[in-house]
Amino acid sequence: MGIPYSRQINAAFDQVTPLVRRGFQILETTKNIAILLAWVQVLTILLLALNFGALMALLVAMNPDLEKERQNFITPTLRILMHPGVFSALVIMAGISISAIPVGLYIATDRGKSKIEEVDDEEIEPVPEESEKEGKKESKKENKKEK
Repeated sequence: MGIPYSRQINAAFDQVTPLVRRGFQILETTKNIAILLAWVQVLTILLLALNFGALMALLVAMNPDLEKERQNFITPTLRILMHPGVFSALVIMAGISISAIPVGLYIATDRGKSKIEEVDDEEIEPVPEESEKEGKKESKKENKKEK
């Protein structure tokens, strides 16, 4: 009785294997999309912060009533940012940050490797139909009666 049961289990595993493989591929794709969305959110927050800072600086610079604040905040900040050494450092840091994005994505996507082996659908044997199972049971009963 153990052998037919084992065959049924093996047949069930053979049928489920392609479904598991396809499900894993969908999960990998979903993971990649989630990583991409996280990067988009971070970049959006940075751009919003830069826009806010620029608008506040523009407000202080353009308002004649805020001349003292412009002299205290905007002018020294722009002098520091326009210094050649600071400007070069900002460009280098931006270049390093931008070049790290593809490296991080490459590492996050498991270096392009899939951990599940490919299985051809042709190798999978279908589970016998109920009518075939009943026919085998009847033939076994007939064989027992003959003995």
